[in-house]
Parts: sequence; C-alpha cells; structure tokens
Amino acid sequence: AVVSTQSTGDTKIWLGCTFGPNSDTNADEKAKEWAGSVNEGNSYPISLTLKPIWDIVKKIDADKGRDLENYLTELWNADVSFKPSIFMEADMICKHKNAHKMIARVKSHKDWLKDRRATAQSWIDSIWAIGDLQRNKNWRNACNRGIGIMDKIESEVKGDKTVDEFRDWIHDQWKDCDENSKHYWGLMGHDSEESNKVQASSRDCIAEVKKMCS
Repeated sequence: AVVSTQSTGDTKIWLGCTFGPNSDTNADEKAKEWAGSVNEGNSYPISLTLKPIWDIVKKIDADKGRDLENYLTELWNADVSFKPSIFMEADMICKHKNAHKMIARVKSHKDWLKDRRATAQSWIDSIWAIGDLQRNKNWRNACNRGIGIMDKIESEVKGDKTVDEFRDWIHDQWKDCDENSKHYWGLMGHDSEESNKVQASSRDCIAEVKKMCS
C-alpha cells in the first residue's frame, strides 16, 4: 500500500501572509479562505511511503491485520523467488538510521540504573537506614524494572517491528513509566521519593528514544 502526504488548496493564500507581532493578518480568516480553495483539482501528494497493506488493516481491525500479515508472509516464505519484504526493510526499526543511537542511549541509562540500584542496596544493607527499608526497597525495585525495560527496548530495536509498530509500542512504555513516577507511598510520599525519581528518569530516556525514531 502507498501512503501519501497531501498538499491541497491555494497555497498562495498563506505565502502572502505575515504573522509578526505587528501583523494585521487574521489567521482564522485566512484559514477559512484557504479551506474554501480546496478542491480535487489542486490536491496532490508531496511524498509517498510504501507500507505493507496489513498496517492499514490493523488500524481498522488489529486481529485481522495480524492474520493478513501472517498469511502473506507465509506465502512469501513458501516461494523463494518472491520476496516483496525486501522493499520494506527501510521501514523496519532495526534498519532505522538512529537504531545504533537508540541502543547506545538505553545502554547508558541501564548503566546509570545499575549504579543507582547498588546505592539503594547499600542502604538496604545498612543498619543505620532500617527506618527507610521500604523506601530503599522501592528504589531498588524501580531500578530493576527500569533495567528490564531498557533490555526490552534494545531487543525491540534489534527485532522485526516496523518503525510505526515500535513507535506505538514505546509510547506505551513511556506511559507506564510516567504513571509509575507519580506514586505516593508512605508518610508524605517518603517511601516513593527515590523510586519516583528513577521512574521519571527512565520515562525521559524513553522519550529520547521515541524522538530518535520520529
């Protein structure tokens, strides 16, 4: 399937506008004028992207999209002379121009998490911090969870997801970390203070990786 980005309407309407602080251009009026200029005769694609047909089907019905993907890939695997998947390699996350940067970023964050985990463990083992035992265990657990997520991201970057699939997947990871960075455990949130910081840092790392694949 070919997915296109469209340009439409009379673009000269916008090219003649200025939007500085001293401009008297009314953006809403110009938008209405431009909308009125849109017709089939001045709509045309400005970029085209080749994508597998199942990506479109998945947006309507995810299960049917996966079934179609499995069916077609099985057909292609049965016929060694026919490999249309070679045209989609550029759209795979593992082939992305920033794939190595993504992996390097998650590895760097994983090293930071291991360092923070060691610090948390040292406090858990200290008799002087017995009153903060739960706080420090939460801290260590957040580090372990973050390390697991970083390992998973690295695996997915090296895997067979498309860029769009990876972008959707990693957004879910971002949401989970964001939610987990807002716990309020213990008196005045004391038991979640350090673990929230770790979760927030992992969330920010994921946001950076997500930005790299845009």
